[in-house]
Amino acid sequence: MREKTAERKNDYGIKEVKKSPLAKILLKKSLLDEKTLQILLLYYSERARSFEEIARKVNMGRSGAWKRWKRGKERLMRAFYTLELALYLGLLEEEIAELVLEDLADYLDMRKGRKTPLEVQENLQRRMLLALRREGEKSI
Repeated sequence: MREKTAERKNDYGIKEVKKSPLAKILLKKSLLDEKTLQILLLYYSERARSFEEIARKVNMGRSGAWKRWKRGKERLMRAFYTLELALYLGLLEEEIAELVLEDLADYLDMRKGRKTPLEVQENLQRRMLLALRREGEKSI
């Protein structure tokens, strides 16, 4: 059922997302809704062993949980391909490309055990707050 992603389990759940102002902003700006994100978190964190268990945890039917998971996974892949297209065509501003590169480098360091998830979250939060401030300044 699961695709093997790594040894480290993601322990960031929907409760943590709701507590984090940055996570709330990122969710609002993302292609995901809260329920789909919750299902993805349960699936990839391995807190639930099956779609039946995921469905119970989110109070919906098994097929509904599976459809939400599939939709979420498709949206993540569409976001990836959108970013790849922007890179391929040279559409990203240098500032955004650097931000993505730093985030991915941190993420890879975490996956390889060189950084903790907390370190990566703190680094990402610092960079995203700067990016969001710049975005706000540009729209004024």
